[in-house]
Amino acid sequence: MNQVVKVFLFLIAFCIYPLVSSAQQSKVDSLEVLLKNAKQDTARLRVYLALGDACDVKDNLKYGTCVIDLADKLIGVSKDPKQKKELLKQKALAYGWLIYYYQTFSDSAKLFDCEKKMLAIYSDTKDSAQIIRTFVELSKFYSTYGNFPVAMEYLEKGLAYSKDMNYKRGIATTLFQLGMLYSNQGDKNQALVNFQKSNSIYGEIRDTLQLAYTYVEMGVLYGKKHQMVKSLELCNKGLALYEKLKDDGNVLWVYNCLGLIYYSNQDWANSLLYYQKSLAIAEKSSNIYWVAVLLNNIGNLYLKEGDFEKALDYNFRALKINRELHDESRKAWSYDCLAHTYFAQKDFKKAKCFNDSSMAIWKGRSDSEESLIGGNHLASRIDSAVGDGLGAFEHYKEYILLRDKFNSEEVQRQATKEKYQNEYDQQKAAAKTEQNRKDAISDGEKRKQKVITISIGVGLIFVLLFALFIFRGYREKQKANLMLANKNLIIEEKQKEIIDSIVYAKRIQQSLLPTEKYIKKNLDRLKDEKLRDD
Repeated sequence: MNQVVKVFLFLIAFCIYPLVSSAQQSKVDSLEVLLKNAKQDTARLRVYLALGDACDVKDNLKYGTCVIDLADKLIGVSKDPKQKKELLKQKALAYGWLIYYYQTFSDSAKLFDCEKKMLAIYSDTKDSAQIIRTFVELSKFYSTYGNFPVAMEYLEKGLAYSKDMNYKRGIATTLFQLGMLYSNQGDKNQALVNFQKSNSIYGEIRDTLQLAYTYVEMGVLYGKKHQMVKSLELCNKGLALYEKLKDDGNVLWVYNCLGLIYYSNQDWANSLLYYQKSLAIAEKSSNIYWVAVLLNNIGNLYLKEGDFEKALDYNFRALKINRELHDESRKAWSYDCLAHTYFAQKDFKKAKCFNDSSMAIWKGRSDSEESLIGGNHLASRIDSAVGDGLGAFEHYKEYILLRDKFNSEEVQRQATKEKYQNEYDQQKAAAKTEQNRKDAISDGEKRKQKVITISIGVGLIFVLLFALFIFRGYREKQKANLMLANKNLIIEEKQKEIIDSIVYAKRIQQSLLPTEKYIKKNLDRLKDEKLRDD
């Protein structure tokens, strides 16, 4: 019944897609008409933005460039800061379309250029979340092309920016991506250090989803180091959080990770247990891609255990789904699994048939070197088993050529990586030398400034002491003057008292003595009396 439903849904999608595509083109045509009638630049910009959202990726360049040009024109004449900020956001959106276009058509140089321009816009608008996202994307692009030092440099810039802005989510994100970068380079210890730091911050900001993801990534790394106790502890922590969130998609993923961890440590029973748990969720949610992946995983596990019947059953079931999905890489993987199973059964005819089918798909792909190496090696063993010495020689020769080429390219990739690393180290050394020079100049200036500061300080102390000495003298003089003034006042008061006493005594004396008139009168009277007596 489930298969009937799946086929029915596929047919519906097959029938609806042309209608959706037609409706999309109709919308683009309508917007083109509006564009012709739009007179003002602001109106034209709105239409171009709508066209960029509605168009196919092949037209992203055309409409994105128009948005950027119009936005620049309007920014040049606008005096409204809010309007300018909105126009800058629209420019950044258009650069996003261009990035998708260049990514689709593999033009890495222009893609990087657009990312940098978009980063400059987000720096102007102080959009921290988008700045960190752009740093991470640039890091991923450089990592894809093997330039790990520059990839790491962008993450370090993002980390420094996040710390300056105290943007905790940005700090956690860049630390996590540094962990992924170290993990991809095979440096498990440094990867774990960064994962642990990011994990601590995700816990602090209560980002349960990222916290769970980081736990599982750390668990997988510990699994690769064959530290099973720590690996299982961390994976189960992540699993518990996903279960709490009722996130079945990620629960399915963690079960598969646990299956792979047990598989890599040759614990077939537990590996099968978790593969089957994961498969049950995939089937329940009708996630047929994951169903096919898990069927192949279980098939290979049964092959390891020597249960060829079950190995064939699971791999054929996976092949059927991959054919329905038209997933060529997964089909090739299923063919390869079946080829190895039949080879183990010594059914060399069927092993050759499925191996040839697998190799036919890989030969048409650019990412198939390792698969073709394995395919030719198996083909050589099959031919040798059936007595086809010439075929075995030819396939083994091809296997050696591909292996040496792959190793040579790996050596070249390593050399390129080392070249980038050396260039980066030289740049860092030059930057450090320049910084040391600036620091030396700065230290000299600081020492000079320190001497000047100390000299001024000492001078000020002497001036202060001199001022205190003068002030003290002044105070002593004031005190002496005050004492003298008090003494003078006392003397004046004493003199006044004496004078007052003398004046008072004089007055008393004068009051007691007869007056001159009185004496003269009495003398005259006495004189007259004497004359009469005579």
